[in-house]
Amino acid sequence: MPFPPPFSTSPQRINHAPFRPHARRFTVLTAALATPAPALAQSKHPEMDKCFEQPEAANGVTAAMLDCTNAEIDRQEARMHAALAKLIAQNPKKATQIKREQAQWQQKMKRAAKKEYTRTGGTMDLLNGSGLVLDMTEKRADALEKRLAK
Repeated sequence: MPFPPPFSTSPQRINHAPFRPHARRFTVLTAALATPAPALAQSKHPEMDKCFEQPEAANGVTAAMLDCTNAEIDRQEARMHAALAKLIAQNPKKATQIKREQAQWQQKMKRAAKKEYTRTGGTMDLLNGSGLVLDMTEKRADALEKRLAK
């Protein structure tokens, strides 16, 4: 007895309709991401962006991506510490209070980062955790600089 052909010789129509809305959304999303937007053109982290354009980081090598993010964290921490030092120098009577606020912020950041660094146990946790630290450090530096401007 001969084997049946691997595919039917009569054409069959496959209904792709259930998948079309998702395909359209994907196409629109891809087009939107590929189109340069004015808001995206002005990056807050040009040095980090340049680092992410390097071959290893651009190809998704976790260690290279972490190096880029950690370098930006260092830059934001320098901003934060400079603003903190100026704020204490301007308000010596409130130095203890400012240092206490900073210690509380550091504890909050460490708790949040620990949670993010251990969320799933995968390497993506490292990127998410460092991204969170970067975001929180940048916001803290912004807040301290804003207080200086008053």
